[in-house]
Amino acid sequence: MTTVSRRAPAADEPDAAAAPRLLRGRLLLLDDHENLCGGPDAPAAVARAVWEALTDALRVNDEDNVVVGLSDFGVKNFMDSLPVNSFQLVSGKGQDAADRALIEAVDPDHVADRFDSVAIASGDHIFADLARRLRRRGLLVCNVTAGPAGASHALARACHCRARLKLDVRDRGRLSRAAASRAGAHGYEGRWIVRHLG
Repeated sequence: MTTVSRRAPAADEPDAAAAPRLLRGRLLLLDDHENLCGGPDAPAAVARAVWEALTDALRVNDEDNVVVGLSDFGVKNFMDSLPVNSFQLVSGKGQDAADRALIEAVDPDHVADRFDSVAIASGDHIFADLARRLRRRGLLVCNVTAGPAGASHALARACHCRARLKLDVRDRGRLSRAAASRAGAHGYEGRWIVRHLG
């Protein structure tokens, strides 16, 4: 379940069914899972819900390749909730470790020889240069985000299309009291809010 728009985000994004059609042929999914989950300390149930929403929305199949980037803390926290035989894991220590590990794992020339489309599942600007390099090699590049923040403008501009998971994941502790109260009406696990959006 996603909503999709071309280039920069529009006020009303079109229907979810467009994302799998846009991502033609063999897909490489680069999953900055901590970004989609709202941080490396999200509960395992949140990590699992995001994984299922992401792979279902993009219709990931056995022909596709999924690379998940996690920090060392994210590895400890998320690995029990993810189907470990379904993806390649890259990780590292320090700030932006998952982002850097994902970027370092991608050789644009090799990817262009093996894949038709790339989905970058993150809102972080650090992936904008990689998206541009992949586009220059003829790949269709789509940005996938979750939650209210969306993608950085640089990343959104660097991709052919955008897709937003119909899943709102937020840390209740980072919201104002009123926002947390409103969000709590939709369900949360502990301090984490996970809403499936219509």
